[in-house]
Amino acid sequence: MICRILGLSSTPSRSYGLLYNPPMLIRSLLLLLAVATSTMVLSAVSAGAEGRAPSQHVGSAMALLATLEDARILPPEGTPEANHVIRVVIQFQSVFAKSTNPAVHEFFHQALVTHVGEAQAAPEQAAFAKTGWTGTVLAALAERRRSADPGDLEKLAAGFSAFNLTLQDFEFLTGLFDQARREYRNRGREIEEVFAERRRDMPGGRS
Repeated sequence: MICRILGLSSTPSRSYGLLYNPPMLIRSLLLLLAVATSTMVLSAVSAGAEGRAPSQHVGSAMALLATLEDARILPPEGTPEANHVIRVVIQFQSVFAKSTNPAVHEFFHQALVTHVGEAQAAPEQAAFAKTGWTGTVLAALAERRRSADPGDLEKLAAGFSAFNLTLQDFEFLTGLFDQARREYRNRGREIEEVFAERRRDMPGGRS
């Protein structure tokens, strides 16, 4: 599925080792955003986002999609389910990067503190704001979603709804991450290292 969306070869060794050129980057950006903007509330983008390098956030979303596809857990291309995966990958990246909702901010911060400790939480959050998804952030959010009290999760609903997302969408995304983690561990690998490899091959990955 992702190969066609990104205009890549269906052969993994060719697709993910490809060095992106500007025309392909532009085409990939437009294709990805076409899916996201059909349901996304664009007014939620904060003024502070203007200083970010768009290719880095797009590249991170593309890397996550490629990582999930490598795990062979994605639905068939062209289906509503496949489009849903793309939408939640892109939009939740925007939620945690751009939302001004206090509950979302607190959830994100606590997820990182629990996963990497207080000292590393702020640097990880700053790196995410600059580059988008990282393996550490994805793992932290998945762990926090599993361990959080139902009441704490309910507080996220308003912040998610500003981006046309639901708590069920969040459970779906983190569930995909957990499923992919299990698949990679069955192969003797960790999802974070696979994501890092894919990220290096995507726009902004070598900057």
